[in-house]
Amino acid sequence: MIKNLVKTKIKIEKVLFIILVLVFCITASDEVGNNLSLYKYIILVVCIIQAFLVYSKRKKYNNLVVNKEMKYLVFFVIVLILYSVFRSLVATKFSFRTIQELLFLFCPMLYAYLLVNTLKTKEINDVMKLAFYIVFIAYIISLGLNISSIINALFNSSFSNSTSELESHIYSGFSLAFCAYFCFFDDKKVYKILSLLFVVMTFKRLSIIVAIFLFILSSLKIKNRNINKKVYVFVSIVLVVFAVGYYNIMLPKNVAKIESKYDIDISKLTSTRSDRLSNLMSSNYETYGFGSSTEYMYKHFYGALEMDIVKIIIELGYIPVVLLVFVYLYVGKSNLYMFSFMCFQILSLTFSSSLTSSFAWILIFLTVFLINKESNRKSSMENQDTSDRKIEKLLINE
Repeated sequence: MIKNLVKTKIKIEKVLFIILVLVFCITASDEVGNNLSLYKYIILVVCIIQAFLVYSKRKKYNNLVVNKEMKYLVFFVIVLILYSVFRSLVATKFSFRTIQELLFLFCPMLYAYLLVNTLKTKEINDVMKLAFYIVFIAYIISLGLNISSIINALFNSSFSNSTSELESHIYSGFSLAFCAYFCFFDDKKVYKILSLLFVVMTFKRLSIIVAIFLFILSSLKIKNRNINKKVYVFVSIVLVVFAVGYYNIMLPKNVAKIESKYDIDISKLTSTRSDRLSNLMSSNYETYGFGSSTEYMYKHFYGALEMDIVKIIIELGYIPVVLLVFVYLYVGKSNLYMFSFMCFQILSLTFSSSLTSSFAWILIFLTVFLINKESNRKSSMENQDTSDRKIEKLLINE
């Protein structure tokens, strides 16, 4: 396998992608300082610029894919920018944190779009396999355990208590993104199984459930079933209602009512996220754009909300949340497999924080765009076959 990877034609886009993955792994540790972490974003900018130069040449031939999906994503980002500018003007306060988080949000979309339009499917598959090896090895090294200890820790992990020596906040997003990719594209099932194991090892319970679901779904024919407009709209509305409902449940007054009535410790249930929201709501915080609550909380409470949907509602209001759900699900509605995965991502953004986790979202968008590309290609081939058969029948009848 390694020999096959080496034999493939070397392109600068592929080399830079692997360098980006390597730099991420080197700077992924919590012990790494901010100055060193800056290098991964510098490399990301270099990757985007180089891919854009290649993309610009190809654009002349109008041989581009997932343009419509990218336009919707760009529209969503523009709305966030406009809302942030408005909030900043009202509060008469501006923060570079807003620009930073908007870039963290947009750069993965742009880079994945450029890669899908500059590399062939097989080339992307090759670099994804090599990237998987790099990230998995980096994760194993980060554990600081020998092989026997890792095996013992894996079997001693407690799903009910959510405890495991192998749990990793840093690599969990990467592991699920790899799993989503290989469950769909790996026909030989080697990387499919390995990526599922990776998710189990990083030990995020919801991610494990989703990974197993994708693993099973990928073996069924219904994975390629189209999502019609009615289903898309209905599911989008349900997720918006759920997200807004979750925000209202998490409000301090409602948390107090629920805890007193049902004897439930919501603080423990949400890993203190409800307490963080309570601290923010009882402070003098006034929104001044996207990312402002994160900046404020790190300054006054030493920790962010870690609930992306709640964060957007507080910072920008309800409309951006509605757009986020509808746009992200639209981008992933090429088939049942991708639609299911994007539904999980929305739920994950409701309960936790990952929207501006640039490097995991590069893999997610790369998977989404590539599945869309392949689905559209197969659909075009089927339509062409149908058209050819109709012509043949007409010629025979004549």
